[in-house]
Amino acid sequence: MIAGGLPPQRLTYEEDIRSEVEITKDFNEQARLLNEYVDFYYFDVWSSIREFKCGIEAIKEFKKPYLIGIHISVKANEFLTGNPPPILSESRLGQIFFKATYTLRHF
Repeated sequence: MIAGGLPPQRLTYEEDIRSEVEITKDFNEQARLLNEYVDFYYFDVWSSIREFKCGIEAIKEFKKPYLIGIHISVKANEFLTGNPPPILSESRLGQIFFKATYTLRHF
């Protein structure tokens, strides 16, 4: 499988504070360029649930799975102890990622 990486749009390890319309539009433009060549999208090191929502919305039209790469700086303990952000439940690859991460952290 070939992943199409969608990195943070402005800053790495910090939340993108632009409007959701602008974030979604930028992710969609990137995804459109990659779509023909990829099997799924990888949201690479995003830092907020808001970015996840925008990214998911941006790729809906392509009907491909996605994997979320998360940078956690707040409430990390909740994530690592078994309470994933609700947005992960929408993605099968996201669920696999969470379960794998959770398993590795508690191995």
